[in-house]
Amino acid sequence: MRIKVNWWAILVSDIVLFLLGWLWYDVLFGTTWLAAMGKNAGNTTGGSPWYPFAVSLVTGFFLAYGLALILK
Repeated sequence: MRIKVNWWAILVSDIVLFLLGWLWYDVLFGTTWLAAMGKNAGNTTGGSPWYPFAVSLVTGFFLAYGLALILK
């Protein structure tokens, strides 16, 4: 049994989720969020700055795909 999903909807929802996360955690409340964690813009984890973005995109994709499967 093969379940068909709308791949364009999954891709668009992944990008929208990524952009909403960027808007929330960087543009709107970035400094407040870092201050609540006890850090500032220069005092982050020291790892790759792209790693959280990549993780967000991958997990957003699996979230959208899983939701599409559940709704089918």
